[in-house]
Amino acid sequence: MGKILKGFITLTLLGLLLSCNGDDDAFIQGGSGSGTTAAAANNALVSGITVITGADTLAADGNSTVLVRATVVDLDGAAISNVSVDFTTSLGSPTNSTIVTDGNGLADFILTAPETSGTAQIVATTGGFSASATIQFLAGVASAGNSSITASPATLAADGASESTVTVTLADANGNLVADGTEVTLTTTDGTITTASPVTTTSGRATFTVVAPSSAATATLAISEVPGLTGSLFFGSQATGDPANIQVTAGATSIFVQDVGKTANTTISIQVLDAAGEAIDETLYGDTSLNNVQIEFLSAPNGEEFISGTDAAGNIVTAKAGENISIRTVNGSATLNLQSGTLPGVLEIRVTALLDKDGNLLLGNEQIVAALPQIVIASGPPHTIVLTSPVVDSITNLGGGVYRRIGTAIVTDRWGNTVPDGTAISFGLVDSVIAMGNDGVVASGSATLTGSGYLGDFQFDDTIVRNGTSRGVQLNDRMLILNSAFANKSRFVSSVASSTTLDVQSNFASNENGLNYLVGSSLVGASISGEDESGNLTNGLGTTKDGLATVRVTYPANISTILTGCYGYSDSTDPTTYSTLDTRYGKEESAQVIVVASATDSSATTTSAGQFCYGAIAPSIIDPTPDSWAAAGGTVSFSVFVTDANEIPLPFTSVSASVSSIERDAASTLTASVTAGPGRTNASGITTFDVTLAGTGVSGDTVTIQIGSGETTVDVTVGVP
Repeated sequence: MGKILKGFITLTLLGLLLSCNGDDDAFIQGGSGSGTTAAAANNALVSGITVITGADTLAADGNSTVLVRATVVDLDGAAISNVSVDFTTSLGSPTNSTIVTDGNGLADFILTAPETSGTAQIVATTGGFSASATIQFLAGVASAGNSSITASPATLAADGASESTVTVTLADANGNLVADGTEVTLTTTDGTITTASPVTTTSGRATFTVVAPSSAATATLAISEVPGLTGSLFFGSQATGDPANIQVTAGATSIFVQDVGKTANTTISIQVLDAAGEAIDETLYGDTSLNNVQIEFLSAPNGEEFISGTDAAGNIVTAKAGENISIRTVNGSATLNLQSGTLPGVLEIRVTALLDKDGNLLLGNEQIVAALPQIVIASGPPHTIVLTSPVVDSITNLGGGVYRRIGTAIVTDRWGNTVPDGTAISFGLVDSVIAMGNDGVVASGSATLTGSGYLGDFQFDDTIVRNGTSRGVQLNDRMLILNSAFANKSRFVSSVASSTTLDVQSNFASNENGLNYLVGSSLVGASISGEDESGNLTNGLGTTKDGLATVRVTYPANISTILTGCYGYSDSTDPTTYSTLDTRYGKEESAQVIVVASATDSSATTTSAGQFCYGAIAPSIIDPTPDSWAAAGGTVSFSVFVTDANEIPLPFTSVSASVSSIERDAASTLTASVTAGPGRTNASGITTFDVTLAGTGVSGDTVTIQIGSGETTVDVTVGVP
């Protein structure tokens, strides 16, 4: 409520909650929010980025498109124009693109669906800040040409009791296995199906049991939901010597994508048997040039995987998805080699016996068909990690003066595939920089970093003050190189050799110079944690699910710590470019917040400066207080106090004031203007503005001053008595 001083003053609070799902789960970053419309100059410091998509799901048809939109804002929540946003995606095309923001701070990226089903992790990055979104690319309807019905055994006695397991595998026109839960109804012209229909698919498969009739017959199997898809099952009707069953086994049922240092191939063994269970005899063909077995992919990830075997001429023949090869067995046997490609997924191989015992071509339902049990191609180990924290709905008030920010590590292999579930990621936190510079040098096989510091300060033997105590670099402090390859990016301190020389606990992997380095620790009471597979918090460690690992930064929220690390960089890979606005810590640039994420096997490491700063909770609260008033004119000084939603003062936060309206009598010549103060609050969350009145006012005249910070505005109305 406003105060009345020599007239009347009323305050109208127009705070805008930033997409909250409760009282305390939105945030202000340096007093900013999202959704502003006025674009800032392109030299503004990036302080946040958001990403939205035009759809959550899309057909994996290679043609459909979806809009991906990023919005970039500065420290004060204003949109930033003319900055580059880098988009990457794990699925779809193009896989990367750079878009410049328009006058509203928007960068639009058009993503075309792939022909491979799966979840795309889309990341937009600018100024060291990242945001992500996901789109699920869905398989289409089953295609008869890419689906199969196979029976094992394919031939059995017509005794009224023998059973065969019929496996139906359904894939769409691009070889994607249909969605789990797809209904499948099997029909047969002979024998009895004892499995209740419909059966729903799992990993594209549905299985049925068929019991033989009491008399010889050839059954035609069909699927009601997929016209044109048929198979055969033989009951006591195959002649001895003719192919009757095919046994297919894989040396390994799980391999990895290629070139990731893991097993990327496996052997597949084929055995063609006659009705008596004996291996077929190819010498009966009377022609050594005949190939008797056809191999093709039934379903595959379409990542350039291939299968190879040996044909009748002794040549190695290969086939990729959509192709087939013909080979020749020897004594009914053949060995194939399966090589993975760059995409993970499930694949199946169809094997068809082409010839009868005399070398004549088997036609239609005479053919014996078998399918290889599904082989899983897993993604590789971590190669790239991207850290992101949302601009809204990211901070929770835990009570007792403690806030927690949530974020995500997006973890992919060298081909951009999400890593396997359960991959362990370690997290580290620095909020107090003791030493830093941008001229670091390291050498392969050496455990020494050399660097001269920054402007004669921040050398390895310098100190900062935290909690009233001087603190220098110590054993096990963290050394980070923000612009280095991952193999050199993170180390722990062993000792300080000199003001320009630092020893770390493990050797560097390569020669590098011109490095932007920092050394520090978490010294203001914050901690970092991940989540295990059950969602429980684990200190400094998390595990992935669908390529994502949750990270949580917990920090004290008080006037001494709020907004630490939130004031921005001109180059987020160079710690020396951090803003000098924050004067609470003596050395302004020392109060940076950097999160590091690493694969536990050190195969990938990344850092994020500024994204996980110790932000405040929206909406901000503005409390202006006028000090005096002169009816005939003069100056009114306003003291403005800004806090977050929990009344924690917000230091060094942008505040604006302007005359929004003057209502006056026709005889009045009253005018008003605002003289800006520092434009930001001080360390206590306070700033001042002067309102100057000129001319001659008439009783009842009013001047309305609008004061704003972030997404909150307050109207102060001053009346002439």
